[in-house]
Amino acid sequence: MFTLGRKVSLTYRTNQIILSLSLIYGIICYILTTDIAQSAVAAGSLFLSWALVREIDCRREYAAFVAVGIYMILQLLFPFPFHISLGLIFLMILLMRAINQITGKPLSVIDLLSLIGLSGYLTYTTESSVYLMLVILMLLVNVRLNKNGQRNIYLALMVTAMTVVISLLTPLNLDINRLAIEPLALFYYISLLVYFIYILIDKDKESVTDLGGPASVRRLLYAQLFYGLAQVVLIIFGDMSIGNRLVFISSMLGVVIYGVIDQYKKNK
Repeated sequence: MFTLGRKVSLTYRTNQIILSLSLIYGIICYILTTDIAQSAVAAGSLFLSWALVREIDCRREYAAFVAVGIYMILQLLFPFPFHISLGLIFLMILLMRAINQITGKPLSVIDLLSLIGLSGYLTYTTESSVYLMLVILMLLVNVRLNKNGQRNIYLALMVTAMTVVISLLTPLNLDINRLAIEPLALFYYISLLVYFIYILIDKDKESVTDLGGPASVRRLLYAQLFYGLAQVVLIIFGDMSIGNRLVFISSMLGVVIYGVIDQYKKNK
């Protein structure tokens, strides 16, 4: 059974807001570009940037809207349209759900095979094995969290074997990138550093699962740590587009900014 899916109920006001924003944003992009495909991608990126932050900070739902606002502001600084990989963002969301298990259901074999399949597809289409590295990283994190760590090790070996097979079918790139020093890259590094500091000092992580039970605070923290480590992997080995960098920067800043504001209000 696939357990990593989450329903987007139209009865929740926050869901209504983000769906409306995404639709309006897509229409505006179409007016500006007259490209329906680019407009659909733009609308999808806005929605996925919101969904991504909902996995990073499961407690504070409005942190996702702060991230969306930052994402839209950052886009004003760069020419549109720009390339963005929705598959990478979607994979990141599923990998975090596999760790935090916010759905309230234990991770199944079908979940793991689906993640391996999606990462394999992205690897084959982009000729970059960094996606499979992210899956391996998720499995290693789950080794520390699960009692069935041996199964995760076997799956990690399966991913490694898949990488070898795909590399025989198509040339794969896994080069170590030179550390970029352009303004956007420096802003990215600073955002990542601030993010790491924040999640380590933030003690207010309690949340509930989709089934109404208490979520594991340990799993929520490990999912946040995974997200930061995944950014490091992408910086070193990935070939990220401007669009993906903007999504990841806004997600980290949205979590930090709203979290600090929330803590300030509580202390006040």
